[in-house]
Amino acid sequence: MRTKSPSARSSSGSERQRAAEQSEPSIVTAHTIALAGEIHSYLRDHHVLGVEPAVRDARLLLVEAARRLLVTGLSLLGITPPERM
Repeated sequence: MRTKSPSARSSSGSERQRAAEQSEPSIVTAHTIALAGEIHSYLRDHHVLGVEPAVRDARLLLVEAARRLLVTGLSLLGITPPERM
């Protein structure tokens, strides 16, 4: 994944708040699509299985965090996320 500045990483809460205040679901949509693209690119380039256990565990934590954010984004948009991807 591309490294983002600390302010960009911490802005998802404020972006969510701005989306709600301005009734702009497109903000949530844009962030959710961007995250999906980032995690897809990361997983394409970094295998999770077949690597050292410490690396695997760290990558699994990253994937789980991304999954949770994707579920939250989809839920905010009124979309039921698939159980498996």
